[in-house]
Amino acid sequence: MKKIILLIVSFALFILSCSKENETNDIELNEIEFTTQEDINAFNNEAIKKIGFLKISGSDISDLSALNSLTLVSKLEIVNNPKLISLHGLENLLTVSESLSITNNRSLGDFEAIKNLNIDNLIDGNSLSNKGYVSKNPNNSFKIENNLFNPTKDSLKITYKLKEKIYSGNLIINCNQYLKNFIKEKYTIIDGDLTIKDDNCTSNSGLEVITSLIGLESISKVNGTLQITSSPYISSLEGLENLTYTSHLFVNVNQTLVSLNGIENITSANRIFIGSNESLKNLKGLENLNLTESFEIIKNKNLTNLTDFVNFNYASSLTIKDNPQLVNLKGLENIERIQGGVNIISNNSLVDLTGLNGLSRAKVIKIENNKTLENLKGLEGIHTEYGGISTSSGVDLIINNNESLENLTELDIAAIGNLFITNNNNLKNLIGLNSLKSATTLKIENNDSLSSLLGLESLIRIINKFHVTNNINLVDFCPINKDFKIYNQFQSSYNVTGNAYNPLINHMVSTDKCK
Repeated sequence: MKKIILLIVSFALFILSCSKENETNDIELNEIEFTTQEDINAFNNEAIKKIGFLKISGSDISDLSALNSLTLVSKLEIVNNPKLISLHGLENLLTVSESLSITNNRSLGDFEAIKNLNIDNLIDGNSLSNKGYVSKNPNNSFKIENNLFNPTKDSLKITYKLKEKIYSGNLIINCNQYLKNFIKEKYTIIDGDLTIKDDNCTSNSGLEVITSLIGLESISKVNGTLQITSSPYISSLEGLENLTYTSHLFVNVNQTLVSLNGIENITSANRIFIGSNESLKNLKGLENLNLTESFEIIKNKNLTNLTDFVNFNYASSLTIKDNPQLVNLKGLENIERIQGGVNIISNNSLVDLTGLNGLSRAKVIKIENNKTLENLKGLEGIHTEYGGISTSSGVDLIINNNESLENLTELDIAAIGNLFITNNNNLKNLIGLNSLKSATTLKIENNDSLSSLLGLESLIRIINKFHVTNNINLVDFCPINKDFKIYNQFQSSYNVTGNAYNPLINHMVSTDKCK
C-alpha cells in the first residue's frame, strides 16, 4: 500500500505544479500491484487512465469500483482473489494490449464490466494449452481459468455469456420445443444433471423432434452428468463448443450421430460412455481429452478407429467392447498406465492390439471374444520384474476365447498375478511367456490346439494354483523347469486333468515322464 500511496502523492504534486489548462491531462503509471481492498480504495484518482502492468491479488479484495478511471492497461493480472465476485469498476477499460490473465478467483462469476474490452491481438492461451501447445510469446496471451465462471475469448464479445446463470437441479429435455425454451434462458452452469433425449417426440404427439443442439453455446459447465441419448435425429454435438466440464458424459443410442464435434473443449471427466451410436465412425471431438476415471466405448457398430485421441494419457479403467468394425487401437499410444482394468472384448475385426504400445501398467488386462485377433502385438510395454519370493502379484492377464489367436509372442512378463489362458482354439503353444518366472495362479484351459507348454521354460514359482485342464491335444509338459514349485501346499493347488496327457507334478518336472 505504501508503494501505491507514494506513487499517487507524487503524481498529485505533479498535477498541482501544472497550469490549470493542463489539469485534465491523463496520467500513466508504469506498474501497480494491489494486495488489499484498502490499496484499491486509496487509488481513487480520475486522472490516472493508463497503467503498464496492473496486478490485483489479495485475500480480501471484493470491489474494483475505485478503478473506473482506467481505459488502457498493457498487462493485466487478476489472480487469487477469493472474495471477488464481479469485475464492476472496469467498465471504462477499453484495451489490454499485451496480456490478460484472470485466474483462480473462485467466486468470480460476472464479467459484464469488460464487455467492451479490445483484446483482438491476444492469443487464446486456454485453447493453446488444451491442444498441448506452449505459446512462444507469453506476453501476448489471454487466459481466463479456474474462476467460478470462465468465458472464452470469443464469448467476451457476447453479452449474455459474460455472467453466470445457474440452473440448480436435474433437467430433462425431451422435445425440441422444450429445448428452444431452455435455450432462451441462456444458462451457463447446470448444477445437476442435464439429459437430452428424444424418445417421447413423435408425429403423433404433435411435438417436434430434436435435430440439433445449436443454441446451447451459453453452457460452460455441467456439474453432474451430461447425457445425450435416444435422439435419433442428432448428427453432431455442435452447440456445446463452450462446454469445458462435466462430471460424467454419456452419449448413447443416437442412431444418426456421425460426429462428436462440439465437445472439443472437454479435457477431463470422471466417466465417459460412448455407446450404441450406430452411425459413428470415429471419435473426432474428443481430441483434447487427456484423462478420465472410466472410459467406455461400447456397441458402436460402424466405429473404425480411435485415432483422434492425440492427448489421451490416463484412465482408471478402459473398456472397448462390441465395436465390430474396429481393426486396431491406434490413437491410444499415449496411455502409460491404467490404474484399474483394460477390457478389450468382442471386437470382431480387431487383428492386433496396436495402439496400446505405451501401456506399461494396469491392474487387470482382459482380452476376450475377439474372433479375428491373431496376436498380442501392442502389449510389448507390459513388463514386470521378478524380485524373488517376496515379489507381490503383478498385473492380472485374462486371454479368453480369441479363436484366431495362435501365439503370445509379444509378451515380455517376468512376474504376473493371475494368468488365465482359456478357450483359444487355435493357440498352439505358449511362446511369448518365455520370461515368465512367477505367477500367483496359472490357468490354462480348453485350448483345443495346444499341444505343448513350450514357452514356460522359465517358470519356477506358482504362489497359489497351477491348473492345466481340458486341453484335448496337450501332451508335452517337458518345457516346465525342473526347479518348478507350488508354494501353496493344498491338494487343489495342482490340477492337471482332461488333457491328452496328465502327469503328476513330480513326473512333469522329470525328463522321462514329462510327455
